[in-house]
Amino acid sequence: MLPLSFAVLFAALAIAVAEDTLPPETSDSPCAAVTNLVPNGDFESSPDGAPWVFIDTGMTLLNDPALARSGSKAALSTIIGFDQRNRITQTFPTVRGKSYTFRFWWAINYGDPGVGNKGCYITTIVAGGLAYNDFPLVAAPLNTYAFHDYEFTAYADTTNLLTYIFCNQEVVSGLKVLLDDVGVYENLPGCPIPT
Repeated sequence: MLPLSFAVLFAALAIAVAEDTLPPETSDSPCAAVTNLVPNGDFESSPDGAPWVFIDTGMTLLNDPALARSGSKAALSTIIGFDQRNRITQTFPTVRGKSYTFRFWWAINYGDPGVGNKGCYITTIVAGGLAYNDFPLVAAPLNTYAFHDYEFTAYADTTNLLTYIFCNQEVVSGLKVLLDDVGVYENLPGCPIPT
């Protein structure tokens, strides 16, 4: 058994050696390449949200720093009917065959999203349906953001992203959902997706 002081010295030396072998956090690091490929993913850089295209009247650009996750703007989906599909879309550059993570932040601003098949969803369609994800909304404290992400492989050098919010039930008093900090990030080994 090693004397206590030698064991402490050995542990400290092992930690120092391990820290010296970690890659430095520099702009030359491969992880520096993990950047958001979606232009204006935070909705801040243009007065009308461009290059986002707000397709339906229920999907609008909200300018309220108290409700945005970051900055002062977010997309706001207001659902008042069962048959309503509030959509937002844009196209961004990718590299065919590479793996990406799509991440968005959402919060319920008003109402109850229901549960199960009769609940409300955020659906994302990438590249015309080559990647598809239904995300069921869950009751949460109002205006409290959470994120959802999933991986997909790019099938072209540009990718179209369509996000829509809908309910499979009548929402008697309505539902308002915030969407902010939308991003697509290349998956690089050992590199985390930015929060």
